[in-house]
Amino acid sequence: MKTGLGVAKLLIAAFWLLELANLLGFVPERGSNLLHMLALLAVGVHVVEWLLVGRRLYNGHPERKYHLFMVILFGMAHMAPDFKKLQQAASGEDS
Repeated sequence: MKTGLGVAKLLIAAFWLLELANLLGFVPERGSNLLHMLALLAVGVHVVEWLLVGRRLYNGHPERKYHLFMVILFGMAHMAPDFKKLQQAASGEDS
């Protein structure tokens, strides 16, 4: 699972680098608007992920702003290890 998350983060980082190149004008005009729309959609989805799950995971955490930034960049790929721990803790409380 760690390898899969690493690959996912690498691909997401490549997407954000492509969007940065787009903002700086290195991407042809033809695909520019589509890339902007995809970036806005990704940020919107990641903010919703933070609102639904991230608050519970990182509430009271000393580096909460760092985790917010990482979730906005990488989404569930950043939260997956902590989310799994939260699920295990919840299932342990039930039994």
